Amino acid sequence: MKYDVVVVGGGPAGAATAYFLTKHGAKVLVIEKKKLPRYKICAGGVPVSALEYFPFSFESVIEQYIHRASFFYKDKKVNIDIPKRCLVMVMRDRFDYFLIQKSGAEVLDNECVEKIRQYKTHCTISLKRGGEIKTKYVIGADGAGSVVAKSVGLFQKCDLGLALEAEIEVDEAVLNRYQSMFQVGFGVLSYGYFWIFPKKRHLSVGIGCIKKKERMLQKLNKLVSQLGLTKNPCRVFAHPIPFHQGNYNINKNNVFLVGDAAHLVDPFTGEGIRHAILSGFIAAQCILKRDEHKYSEQIKAKIGKDLLWAKRLANFFYKHQGFCFRYFVSNPSVVNAFMKIISNRITYKRCMFRAPYYFLIDFLSKLKK
Repeated sequence: MKYDVVVVGGGPAGAATAYFLTKHGAKVLVIEKKKLPRYKICAGGVPVSALEYFPFSFESVIEQYIHRASFFYKDKKVNIDIPKRCLVMVMRDRFDYFLIQKSGAEVLDNECVEKIRQYKTHCTISLKRGGEIKTKYVIGADGAGSVVAKSVGLFQKCDLGLALEAEIEVDEAVLNRYQSMFQVGFGVLSYGYFWIFPKKRHLSVGIGCIKKKERMLQKLNKLVSQLGLTKNPCRVFAHPIPFHQGNYNINKNNVFLVGDAAHLVDPFTGEGIRHAILSGFIAAQCILKRDEHKYSEQIKAKIGKDLLWAKRLANFFYKHQGFCFRYFVSNPSVVNAFMKIISNRITYKRCMFRAPYYFLIDFLSKLKK
C-alpha cells in the first residue's frame, strides 16, 4: 500500500493527526477539498495549552496574545485580566497551513473524497476527479458533515449550532482599542453570544448560537452598526457547529473520526481546536500502538465526559444569562477558573463543584475593599 494513513481534512484535527503519525515514521497523505491555504470561519482563539503538544514555535502565525477580556450583558460591562500566555489569536488559513507544512505529510488539496470503502485490512478512497487510493487507515477530519463518517456508517445526528462571522478592516485607532483584548457579549441571543476578537490588522466579529437560530444575520449587522465598526456592508461567513452530545462510536476498525467530525466541539463556548488537536493525538497513539478498539473509549474518558458537564453548564447559563453574568462572569475567580479549563488544568466538573469557593473568594475580596 502506498500510504499507512490517509487523513481527510486539513484543519487542526487533520494536520495534528498527520504530524503525530509522521514523526513516528508513518507515511501519511492529507486530502483537503479546498486549495491551501484557505479561509476558514473561526473566531481564532487558541489556548496556548493546545500548542504545547508540538516541539516548535507557532510565533509566526500568532496574531495577538490576549491579556484582557471585556464581557457585556445588555448595558452592563465588566473588564477582567487574563493570565499571560494563556490564549492567542490566529487566522485559520495561516494556522492550518503552517501545521500541515510542519506535519511532513504529503498533501493533496483541491480534491474531494466521494466515498470510503472499508475492508478488514485496508480502506479504499474514491476521489471526485477520478482515481482511488488504498491505505491501511483513514482519519475523518472533514467536519460536521463528514463524508468519512457517512461512508462507513459512523454518521450520527447531533445538535448543530451556527456561527456567523465577518472579518472587518478598521483604522489603527480602533484596532488599538482592542489590542490584546477580546470581547464577548451576552443577552443578544437566547442560546449564544457575540464576540470581537482582535487580529493583527483587523477584527473578527461574530455571533454564534447553541440551539435556536434567532435572526442571527440581522442581529450581527445591527451589532456591527451599533459598535461603529463599519459604515459599509461586510461579507458574512456561516459555519455549522457540531456540539458533543454523549456516547457514540467515533471509530470503526481502521477508520477514526477526529475534531468536528467526531462532534468534539465544546457546547458551552463553541471552541473546538483544543479537542481537535487532542483527539488527533489520541487517534495517532491508538494507530501506532495497534489499539484501534480503544479510541472511542479514550476519547470518552479524556474529552467526552467533561463535555457533558460543559453541556449542563451551557443549558443553565444560557437560560439564566442575567443571573450568570452578575454572579459568574463578573467574578474574577470564576473567569480565571474558566481559563484554567481551556488550559487543561482543571475540568468543567471540578470547576462547577468549586463554584461556592469562588463566590467566597469574591465576597472576601469585596469585604477587604
